[in-house]
Amino acid sequence: MLLDTSVIVSALIREDASERVHSWLASNRAPLSIASWTIPEFSSALSAKVRNREISRDIGREAQETFRYTIITQLFVMPIERSHFEQASSLCGQPDLNLRAGDALQIVAALQAAMPIVTLDKQMALTARLLGLTVEMP
Repeated sequence: MLLDTSVIVSALIREDASERVHSWLASNRAPLSIASWTIPEFSSALSAKVRNREISRDIGREAQETFRYTIITQLFVMPIERSHFEQASSLCGQPDLNLRAGDALQIVAALQAAMPIVTLDKQMALTARLLGLTVEMP
């Protein structure tokens, strides 16, 4: 299963969906993966939360350290290649899909790996389903 950045953020930073995400992670038995794109996207999300004063710098640093450890010990990191970017660009070029670039990359990574995607993003989930992906929303 491919974890979208929204799920990781909610797992490591207290948010409204955090309890649902923690329960889902505790009950999941499938191998978990992330796209390599998730690494900078997670850092960007944490930085935005610090800038917006949603979390402190210390909480952001602690979440970043926990994420790095989790990558090493629990997650398979799928590389993002040129073909992913080209296919994501094609998806983003379809206005009716209403996709942001990062979400398109996540969807393409799941499509190319033929694996379900786990997200908290309703628009991303809708588009992923339209494109034939299995989607789980904790």
